[in-house]
Amino acid sequence: MKGMRNKDGSSELLPKFKTMPVALPQDIGEALEKAQADICKTIRSTVVEVLRDGGFSEKARE
Repeated sequence: MKGMRNKDGSSELLPKFKTMPVALPQDIGEALEKAQADICKTIRSTVVEVLRDGGFSEKARE
């Protein structure tokens, strides 16, 4: 990075982080809700698969 300059001629490092958008609380909440829904869907489909295949074997319980 030595000797490198930004477009405006300054040598300040990473100026782009000053203007990065910040995630709003509702965006974080929506992302968490989506992740929770995805996890529940995965668990539900796994349970359905296990039950369809005859349940847990004795080895799987140990």
